[in-house]
Amino acid sequence: MASESQITVHVQLHSRYRIFDISGQIPFSIVFGLVRRSSEDIDPRPLRLETARTILDVPYALAHGLLILRKEVDEEEKDEKGSKWKEVDLTELKDIAEGESKAVYLPSLADRPNGHWRNNMTIYHSPIDPNSKLASILEPGKRYRINLPPHDLSGKERWANGDGSCFVAHTDDENGTLSQNSQTEPVKVSLYTNRAGHADFTVTNWSSLHIPLLTTTLLLHKPSKLQVSTTLTPTTPSPITIQTRGHQKFLVPWGIWEPEPEALDHRSRILDNVDTTESPPTSSLQILDPATGEIVWKRERRGHGPLTAANIDRRPKFSDILVLQPGEPVVREIDISDMIEKLEDREYKIRMLPKGCRWWSGDIKEHDHDPDERIPSELGGDEMPPVMLETEDEVGVRVRDGKVEVLDA
Repeated sequence: MASESQITVHVQLHSRYRIFDISGQIPFSIVFGLVRRSSEDIDPRPLRLETARTILDVPYALAHGLLILRKEVDEEEKDEKGSKWKEVDLTELKDIAEGESKAVYLPSLADRPNGHWRNNMTIYHSPIDPNSKLASILEPGKRYRINLPPHDLSGKERWANGDGSCFVAHTDDENGTLSQNSQTEPVKVSLYTNRAGHADFTVTNWSSLHIPLLTTTLLLHKPSKLQVSTTLTPTTPSPITIQTRGHQKFLVPWGIWEPEPEALDHRSRILDNVDTTESPPTSSLQILDPATGEIVWKRERRGHGPLTAANIDRRPKFSDILVLQPGEPVVREIDISDMIEKLEDREYKIRMLPKGCRWWSGDIKEHDHDPDERIPSELGGDEMPPVMLETEDEVGVRVRDGKVEVLDA
């Protein structure tokens, strides 16, 4: 049985975005998944890990060899083994100071409600400041990879610096409370990682990219209709085109294993101008019990999108896009009767979930085209951050004897 002085932690790496924008428009971080997974770790108490001087402080860890930074190189630069990844010289980071220490808590194996260890990882984001010395080393247009070094981190060169110990404390409860009986002395930590685990990203500079802002208002103007008014904020003097249905291609945030929930929602956006024969685009709407905050209605999602062949043309059709003119509101009226017809008599709130849309500068419908045609290949483009349809507006309603009354804001 493992002693309390020997803790095994599984570590998995990913980058929150596959793009690191050094202009800072998209906040960037390395995502860590941490979990206790050894069957010999039977201590029921949570563990408190300090991030200072560990791999969880990415700039410091890279500067001190606790993590490795590699750059993808051209064919002629490959090493004798044919590897396309070349380690980056980080000598100029040697004097970098440790970041502010934060506490990360890992529950015991006995306190895992979601079964398999993959579903019970504690997630920690270690940000990289676009104005930092580390960011100044990264070259726009180049692809990079961060992973653990090849040596055994549970030995003398393990994940903490200095005396080789990481501050790990057994805590008394899930909130990390320490008492006089808590173990607060540094203990030895052994790291286990999937060697295939790494964080890849491409460096870009979007200083000239002006992501449009849309102002969305939500109001109920008669019992069975929800009116959504969207106005383009005049941050740019020209029109923009957004995609309101079909396969959406834009930059999405990732967790450890897959995109974050709702990031790859391919369902019709609330501005979609659907025909009356089609279902209304209510997937962005939720109904809540204002007393408890419980969601009592939402459009269930089935997978990330329809199954399609790998070689299918994923470009949107011209009928899938909408042109927004500066300052001109686009109004959609959506029938929500199916959302409210089975609700019990009481008060509710209707809110809109944020949804991203693929977008293009200008009016890409300006040329003659067949609505069933797909947009030109040259408009496919690289991954870009989405324009967001979102609002803080909430609509209050009261259901009484099957009828809906609008509550004053």
